[in-house]
Amino acid sequence: EKTEKAMAEALAAMSECEKYMVAMMKVKKAAEKFDCMLFKSQFQSRYDEITEARETVQNACEEVRTSERLRKMMAMILTLVNEINTGGTGNIAIGFSLDALLKLSEAKAFDKKTSVLHYLVKIVRENDKTLVELKSDIPSTIPAENVILEGLASDIKALSEELSSVHDTVKEDADRLEESGEIPNMSVTQLSEQRTEVRQIEGQPHYNKIDHLTGRTPMEKFTLRAQETVQEA
Repeated sequence: EKTEKAMAEALAAMSECEKYMVAMMKVKKAAEKFDCMLFKSQFQSRYDEITEARETVQNACEEVRTSERLRKMMAMILTLVNEINTGGTGNIAIGFSLDALLKLSEAKAFDKKTSVLHYLVKIVRENDKTLVELKSDIPSTIPAENVILEGLASDIKALSEELSSVHDTVKEDADRLEESGEIPNMSVTQLSEQRTEVRQIEGQPHYNKIDHLTGRTPMEKFTLRAQETVQEA
């Protein structure tokens, strides 16, 4: 009793910060739990950044694929290059690589000033001025230039791996709380909700086991929802 009284007196004499540190000393795996809290606070912004980058690339690809102006421009470039290289007859090319477009500004006419690109612009303005507005067809291609696909894949992988680690930590904590009786038993309504969730495994319907797939603690619920979200990314 004297020891407990002395501890209580010592605690009362401490500052709020010191009291907090004493309380945290009693928390099991405090560092891991802090990491979980930090991950949760950053998860949505990290996920939004990944999905925004992915959607930017997807939009750019769709714009390039469906742009009628771009198709006409490419056809005009091919015709022009064939005229320059073969006079439009003989062994003409049926296509070109995107890298070849960079050479349009490098190849110069006899005056050493006018490039093939300058001549192309002149032809476009004379034959189809609507192609000058090509940029408006593919607005997402500019921001898509800043997206590194390898980096995007790496970010998704890192987010998934960190989430898996966080889930292991919160599941272990939920198991401990359940075993100690600190988590109340599920109500009839909760059990019914669990049972109505059906999964298809090898073509056969399986009701969820009452293994708390909906989460027993707020953090476990968060990780389960987050895992579903990441799988959709």
